[in-house]
Amino acid sequence: MNNHSQSLSENSDEGTENAVFFSAIEVAESFSEAMNSDLGLHHEHSTAAMLVGECLVMADRPGRWDQIDLPMIYSLLPPLDDPDQLQFSVVLAGMLGWLGLEGHLPVSIVCDYLRMIDSLAPRGAELRAFSAITRKTLHIGLMN
Repeated sequence: MNNHSQSLSENSDEGTENAVFFSAIEVAESFSEAMNSDLGLHHEHSTAAMLVGECLVMADRPGRWDQIDLPMIYSLLPPLDDPDQLQFSVVLAGMLGWLGLEGHLPVSIVCDYLRMIDSLAPRGAELRAFSAITRKTLHIGLMN
């Protein structure tokens, strides 16, 4: 793993073998650092990560990025035709793809998340293409 992935710490509790726990702030900070994001993008990464973190807490699964309830997250977003929802979807897909590429989340879970984002998000061709490329990249990474 590269230097950026080393700054994201996985935590586990007894009795939760193979569970993946991350704080939303850690995910946003590490992702923004890895992407060399400017302040505006860093804010978008933080907003997306904090919404995921909030939903995980509400579902009594704090920090369990391997158990994200995407329909719950999308139920809290503005209407489908809102451009902010498409931007959120792109940021979330990028963040989840990065977690998979860095080995922080299992590729199978990330690919399922990306497919679900495609089905829940606005029908943006850019998002579908980005998601498909990310899924393909994750699978190629598994073969190498």
